[in-house]
Parts: sequence; structure tokens; C-alpha cells
Amino acid sequence: GITFPSADTIKFSTGGVERMQITNSGVTGTGIGAGKILQVVQTHYSDRVSASIASGGEWAPSQLNTAITPSATTSKVLITAKVAVGCDVSQRLIFMSCYRDSTQIALGDASGNNIIRMSSAAYMHFDNTVSDIIFQFLDTPSTTSSTTYSFRFLHSQTATMNLYINRPGTGINDRAQDAYLSSNVILQEVGQ
Repeated sequence: GITFPSADTIKFSTGGVERMQITNSGVTGTGIGAGKILQVVQTHYSDRVSASIASGGEWAPSQLNTAITPSATTSKVLITAKVAVGCDVSQRLIFMSCYRDSTQIALGDASGNNIIRMSSAAYMHFDNTVSDIIFQFLDTPSTTSSTTYSFRFLHSQTATMNLYINRPGTGINDRAQDAYLSSNVILQEVGQ
């Protein structure tokens, strides 16, 4: 075993520069924790929520919001999300964008008349089905403040359409063949 001095700290230096220190609460220093998962936060949402969204409108359900407080400004945050979505009109796209606080991240580039810039999408072939939108992105928040990741949705219908999370748009008839799903968002702090 190692016996700590009275200050409860052992320091390792090279050329007069401190490289690592061991305390009774952990190990810190240059290169310590690089590539390691330092913390994990999850939001699991199993209830159902819906909204009527006009053409071109956006929906930001707060039920998926997930916050993390990075331990260092150099840390990255690995975002993984699976969101079960449905709508009440067949053959439409549901788009999903990711936000770090009020800043949209992981969006596609604009090109020509394609001005919608989102992160992921699902094609709803039928209005009585549910599809999972899958999203994964390694973000660099560069902060040690609490940071909230959220998601917004819009659709390709040229009129108002109902969007759903964790259920299909239609077809739920209290039968054994019908199912509700759940959604989850996982944030992992990655040390650098």
C-alpha cells in the first residue's frame, strides 16, 4: 500500500512540471482519463406525448431533455438517442435536430433549395406504425457548466400533422398486437 503524507497528496513531476497527482479522492494529471468514460447520464421516457405541428413548424418536447455537467473543458460528450416516433399521415418524413442548450449541433449542410438542416430522420410508410429515429454524435461543449441536450422535430407534410412519441399515429385499439414503445437519451462524458 501507499501511505499518504499529511497533506494527503502525492505529486509526480518531470523537469519541474507536475505530471500527475494522487489524492485520497482520485488520480489527476496530464493524460489521465483520456478516452475514458467519466460519467453517464440517461433520460428514459416511456410515457406518450403528441403535438399538432403546422407545415414548417417545430416541436421541442421537454420530456427528452438531458443535462450533464462536464468535469473539464476539454471533455467531449457522446450523445446517443433512440426516439420512437409516429404520425397520423402515411408516407411522410419526420426530421429530428439536436441542440446543445440553444445551439443546434450535428446538422447537415445547406445546398441549393434544401434549406432544412437536421440531424436524423425516419420515414413513416404507414400512419399506424412507429419508427425509431437513431442519433449519435460526439460533441465538444468546452464548458464545465451544466449543459442540456434537447431534440426538436418537424415533418414533411405540407399541412398540419400530428406527431407522436412512443406510439403510432393511429391504430391503437387495445389489442394484444398493438404496442407502445419507449425512448432514451444517453450522455457520456469522454475524458480527453
